[in-house]
Amino acid sequence: MMSGQISRRALAVLQTEKRHISVPKKRYVTWSLGLFTMLLFCQLWGDVAGFTVRAEDVLALVLLGVLLLPALLTGKLRYYRHPLNIPLLLWAGVLLLGVAVTLLSPFDGVTKKDALINGVRLVLAVGIFFVVQHHPAPANVKLKTVLWAVLGFSLLTTATAVLQMGYWDGWLPFQLPSVLTTFKEGANNAKGRELFALYLGDTGSHIWSGALAMQALLVWLMGSYAKRPGRKWAAWLCFGLLTFILIRISVRNSILGLFVAMIGLGILRGQTRYLLKRILRLVAVVSVTVVLLYTLLYVAPDNYFIDRIRQAVPRFENSELVIDRRSNVFGRFDYWGIALKLFASAPLTGRGFYSYQALAPDFYDYPNIHLVHAHNSYFQTLAELGIIGGIAMGWLMLSILRYLMRARRVLKQHKLSRLWWEFVIGSFIFMAFSMVFSNTLWSPNYVAFRMIILGTLTSLVRENVAPSETWTKHTTI
Repeated sequence: MMSGQISRRALAVLQTEKRHISVPKKRYVTWSLGLFTMLLFCQLWGDVAGFTVRAEDVLALVLLGVLLLPALLTGKLRYYRHPLNIPLLLWAGVLLLGVAVTLLSPFDGVTKKDALINGVRLVLAVGIFFVVQHHPAPANVKLKTVLWAVLGFSLLTTATAVLQMGYWDGWLPFQLPSVLTTFKEGANNAKGRELFALYLGDTGSHIWSGALAMQALLVWLMGSYAKRPGRKWAAWLCFGLLTFILIRISVRNSILGLFVAMIGLGILRGQTRYLLKRILRLVAVVSVTVVLLYTLLYVAPDNYFIDRIRQAVPRFENSELVIDRRSNVFGRFDYWGIALKLFASAPLTGRGFYSYQALAPDFYDYPNIHLVHAHNSYFQTLAELGIIGGIAMGWLMLSILRYLMRARRVLKQHKLSRLWWEFVIGSFIFMAFSMVFSNTLWSPNYVAFRMIILGTLTSLVRENVAPSETWTKHTTI
């Protein structure tokens, strides 16, 4: 009797969803999702009245406007229940609260301007989840659109990075357009960081390296799922090239984040009874990697990239553990301490969104170093958004994790859906790790990309009919 009730309920859910979605034919144009995804892997922007206007922000605003247009015209807002809606809306609200705190505080005009603009950009990035979730195209169309947008555009960005590498190393027989070799004022153009692909003249290579790591992760997953030897080897070769470029950029946070995501996926794969075997295998791989790394440090000739590794890796010299003073560890501890002091001064709401860069000089002993953020999203959230922000961030992270664990059971029967689930959770593992050493949570590019792939995943789950979920229920406000 119970199974019959569940079957009827599942059928009713499916019929309701089909009526709601109005499944279009294959010719339905999904250019908006593909275009927005590609815009996150390049940089198109311009100055308008002293403000930097980015193409992805304009498109995000248009897409959100189209989504809300029926409610604005009718005066009625229909709310569809979903496990991630409230946590995401709360997080967006806390960001706006942080902006309000900054605007009401005695900061300079530049700080208030940065807080307002970047706060709105982050809220738009969060809103992309709802755009993708309610996009009228079938879930498999959304998935393939985003998938091929990432992979197809990866060919262009990778080729550009390779050409830039050849240009700066002096073996390219022709000149590149100046737009591909000109740095924006104040940009980090250290060795390796000159490869900015289509993030034209960006002030930091961290966004590009994070995007590149996601391309590499997706290619690695496609290689592991491929059955034909030709496709598998092509995927491995592409993964090797992407990883080489990532190492050449020398953003250690992204390099480690990629391998942490791969290790995490290795643990999550397969059946539970083989968990110990997988963990032991991964421990062996990590151990061999560590041995090779330390061998490289002592055998390889001195150059910029080896020196970058030495800065990050503790080593023994004269029977003592030595950590380079230029290591991220020393600097990060100082930055985190400043964030905790700011948090202690206003524990409930924090000092306001983007207040760290304005207040950090009062707590730092090196006046020549300008601190933009705490190099840790968790401490940054406490410093700028306080306990309210910490609770909202923690609830959002736990909600996403819980949802992904439930979604795994629904999608395990479909190969492409399993691959996408692994890509989504691997992407969030990457971000959770990178948040320890960098403030990626404040980056609209990082956030928007994860909202796109997460929204696509929720569409897959919805169309595979999970009776225990309640997202088909709605309330008219």
